[in-house]
Amino acid sequence: MFPPLLPESSRNGSWSVSFPNSRVIDHIILRIDFVLDRSDLSWHDTYIRYSLLTLTSEQDWENDNSKLISVEFSASRIEESVGTIHTDFANRNIGGGVLGHGCLQEEILFSIKPECLAARYFSQPLKANQALAISGARQYSRYRGYRDTFEFYGNMETIPESQIVQTRENVPRKMFSTHLTCFDAFQFSTSVRNDKDFKPKEESIGALEQQYQLKNVIRELNKALVAFSVPECNQPISTGWWGCGAFCGDQQLKFVVQWIAASVCGRSMRFHDTKIDSPLIRKGQKMVEMVLRTQRTVRWIFVVLQDYAKALKIRSVEMGLFDFILCFSGGRCK
Repeated sequence: MFPPLLPESSRNGSWSVSFPNSRVIDHIILRIDFVLDRSDLSWHDTYIRYSLLTLTSEQDWENDNSKLISVEFSASRIEESVGTIHTDFANRNIGGGVLGHGCLQEEILFSIKPECLAARYFSQPLKANQALAISGARQYSRYRGYRDTFEFYGNMETIPESQIVQTRENVPRKMFSTHLTCFDAFQFSTSVRNDKDFKPKEESIGALEQQYQLKNVIRELNKALVAFSVPECNQPISTGWWGCGAFCGDQQLKFVVQWIAASVCGRSMRFHDTKIDSPLIRKGQKMVEMVLRTQRTVRWIFVVLQDYAKALKIRSVEMGLFDFILCFSGGRCK
């Protein structure tokens, strides 16, 4: 069954545009002249491509000897990254609550890049082995805030408006657009609480154990793998805390899962967090540096994940996942 293109309240013949994202989406009308009259460009520059990505065979994670790739940490937003594939932390129904009252990462992306909205019309709910790639959608609007503080913040100017007018025939769509890959995390019901050293608190061990169950880890690995396998594009991946907000995912696990998937795809990863100096990011940077220094593989870190899951099961966890990996890679254990 296809998700509705418009919110329930709008499907009665009298749509009142009053949801939080409406002003951002409406802004495309002011920029529509850029979309029209582009016969001078190839279809690669003028068309938007929507591609359903499907993982057709199981990945042998335990025997994959791909080297773990480099990770760049960035204080910018994902959508501000140039020359990378942007990630959409999607709802399995693409677009989530963008035409309702949702103002989380996916809804914001679909608001500032409203050409993505067309995907809601023809895409069915994503299966566990599927992701959706969108190529060519442009960002028309800037914004500020998040969730309750989200608001339209003006026109998105990739290059100055005056320069666009003067060189209009020489400005291809690709200067304004990116590749976007949409993938949904597994939704857990309980958030994980950590202490100041990012060791899970006793009351969170049960919830964390569920996330580290092999079937759940493999589900997330396969989902990230198919999402990062964007065809005809060799750019790095720009991502962040996928599934770590409303879906209650463990931040350290989700980071490692995406790192593994990017490594199998042979793509370097740019990890975005506006709080780049946070203790967790610093710990992650230290862990990545140590693992790369010792030239570890996907097979190695997958086994470490299983060992951490076993420690959770017998309640013998004395540290978070990043510190656990540091120990196994030759770092100093706490």
